[in-house]
Amino acid sequence: MTADLGQAGIRAVHNDHKAEVDVAAIRKKLKLSRRQFALWYGLEEETIKGWESGERTPDTAARSYLRAIANRPDAVRDAYREAG
Repeated sequence: MTADLGQAGIRAVHNDHKAEVDVAAIRKKLKLSRRQFALWYGLEEETIKGWESGERTPDTAARSYLRAIANRPDAVRDAYREAG
């Protein structure tokens, strides 16, 4: 499918939606507390704590959102802020 999209002039990238996401590493790279991370990106602090402790696992949508944060933190924060 990515080749077909490429022929149509659309750049497509395959993402492994089941791949693990290291929430603590993302947050620490951004130098944010759990509370700050939650506020900046519209997440629950307790949810972040659960993900980081291994008590919970981000679902597919959350993993995608966390990957977007990891790759483009400012753009995601700006988009989230503008939507609210």
